[in-house]
Amino acid sequence: MEYHVASLEFLLLWILVLTGELRGATEVLKCYDCSDTFRARWDPYTDCQLNVSAVPVATCLESDQYCKVERVSVKGTGATISISRSCAGDCYYGCLLYGYGVSQMRCTTCCNHTLCNTDSGAAGAVLLRGWGCSALGRRGLLISVLLGVMVMLWTRA
Repeated sequence: MEYHVASLEFLLLWILVLTGELRGATEVLKCYDCSDTFRARWDPYTDCQLNVSAVPVATCLESDQYCKVERVSVKGTGATISISRSCAGDCYYGCLLYGYGVSQMRCTTCCNHTLCNTDSGAAGAVLLRGWGCSALGRRGLLISVLLGVMVMLWTRA
């Protein structure tokens, strides 16, 4: 019985580690924080796009669990309209189409460790048609599966 209780505690600890819920008491999430909007002309050489190490670093609020990159571009041409990097409480990973006439695509990437929001905001993002794949939803699924395993282990004891 003690073996099963110890394995359940170990599994619960891994759930917390894998979902990002367990951080050191003094560890606070930090993210790159910048934004560029290109209304008249796109400048491909801004720090927010190319030289992330030169942009300010924000210390996130306790409620912010993610660093996020969001890029808005014109569908078809790929011309960037805006890019931003910031802390976020919720983050929906993927791309969504919106707009009338000239369609725009908003691509968001999410991560949950310090200074991880260094990507382009489009790399690896998938096109979501009208629905979001929340990072919280993926975490909830992982927790559900691992809790199911814990219950199975517990009932075998």
